[in-house]
Amino acid sequence: MDIRTGNLSTQSVQAKIKKFASGVEDKGIIRAVYTRDGNRNWNLLMANCRVAEAPNKKIREIYGSHAFITKGLAKFDADRLLQKICGSGVKVEPGFPIIKSSSERMNWEEEIVPSHLTDLGYPIKRYSTRICDKAHFKDSQLVAYDMPYYPSAKNVVETFLGLKPFHGDSDGRKGEFAIEIYDKRAAIVLKNGEVGFKGNKGYLLIGQINDGEPIRLRHGETKAIEVEDVRSLELWLVSSRLISFGLGKI
Repeated sequence: MDIRTGNLSTQSVQAKIKKFASGVEDKGIIRAVYTRDGNRNWNLLMANCRVAEAPNKKIREIYGSHAFITKGLAKFDADRLLQKICGSGVKVEPGFPIIKSSSERMNWEEEIVPSHLTDLGYPIKRYSTRICDKAHFKDSQLVAYDMPYYPSAKNVVETFLGLKPFHGDSDGRKGEFAIEIYDKRAAIVLKNGEVGFKGNKGYLLIGQINDGEPIRLRHGETKAIEVEDVRSLELWLVSSRLISFGLGKI
């Protein structure tokens, strides 16, 4: 089954985001990565806005050909953010390109990031659209005065944006802006020698481990496994209507 849906309109994405965002209490943070082209101009490599993540200390790490910058949102407003992306754009830092769609009609994709790939252990609904066609990437060490040293820009991009993994210049997400929202209704849990799920009761965990017997677990049920013996794992957390949360593979 697909965990990615394409060709969504901005209006459709607005409605989906509001389904998971709680409104005035939500905060957020925009993370943007920029790289220089052959003419030494800055271009957006990728950016995302993680909803319900409290703005923390601003990050502004600028190197010769790479820059990593954050912008905190004390109040997340999906309508306002999308209007800006489609219109005047969002300024993250003076001297760098604004985050703005290059097309009047934006096509969005919806993707599920499975819980084992996220920081909080819950799946993420990720809504992305391409806004920059000049994005490129070249890995290098990051060295600059009064800035942290990193042996690999590729690894920093992966950590900074929460991409697991980032594939460098061949990554199909180059040039994208994404809005990411934790889906806390339920999540797959694999720990202490057991697999199961936490959250709402109206779901089933189905799948297979090591091509063995099919798994079918309800809320509160677990299955004992030897984690060190797991070679392949494919699990789906589903409701009665649709695939809800994700797929995990080891």
